[in-house]
Amino acid sequence: IGSFSEARQWQLAVDATEAQFGANSTSVCGDASCPTTWSNPSNVQADDGSYAAATAKFKNQAGNPMDRIKTQDMGFTAVSGTIGDIVVELQGNDTQPGGCNDYDARLLNDTGTEVGPDKSRGTGTHWGTTEEIWSYTWTSAEHGLTATQIQDADFGFYIDVEADANVFCQPRLDYIKVTVNYTPTVTLGGTVYTNEGTTNIGINKTVDLRVNGAGTYTDETDTNGVWSISNVVLVSGDVATIYLDDETEEGTTVMVSDGTAKSDIDLYVGRVVVRHDT
Repeated sequence: IGSFSEARQWQLAVDATEAQFGANSTSVCGDASCPTTWSNPSNVQADDGSYAAATAKFKNQAGNPMDRIKTQDMGFTAVSGTIGDIVVELQGNDTQPGGCNDYDARLLNDTGTEVGPDKSRGTGTHWGTTEEIWSYTWTSAEHGLTATQIQDADFGFYIDVEADANVFCQPRLDYIKVTVNYTPTVTLGGTVYTNEGTTNIGINKTVDLRVNGAGTYTDETDTNGVWSISNVVLVSGDVATIYLDDETEEGTTVMVSDGTAKSDIDLYVGRVVVRHDT
């Protein structure tokens, strides 16, 4: 099949998500002086009704936030491929009349350094005096992080809180949860045979791969007729079509994927193979 075309267009792979709480949360003064600290900062590591809270109320501290609460060591293991939006969700409230407002809300990269823009809400948005849930979102263009960086123990988030007016502030937080959206990728491979599986085709034969009829991934076979293509965007239910391209030999395998890596997607010259791995 020297020139392959497929008229049918399938739905492209959708994002996967992984959500985690931190395993290392601390109260740290990020400025020259901080009017108060957080007690029990590790309480933000679960959605369980146990709170991290400011140890004292404060007011009239515009530009001088209290200790930041920082959570890291998130424990991400599944994220892979292309990273999309990162969403940080918090649940908490101001236990005073409503003097709390965000000062900084920042992501931390794999070295614990701020990455992406500050997402703090404007000074006109004060923390509610009854418990509420709110979130901050960074797009992939804003954070630029890879799966490896997100899996690092130093990846995380922090928030600074200030009281910019003559109204007392004393914040508390139940949890900080980080959700990463990503498009997973896998490695697919196999061997090209000239018969029913005993003689490989040899070196420099072009193998192309399409997912759901879109895009083209390609590789050249090695001396053993083996091909391997990494970073394929693929989820369970996608249809992968693998074929010899622009060669005198013809061979195609069509596979309904289970979304996992494969090294046994073999091609057989003169044959079309259909398989369903889900």
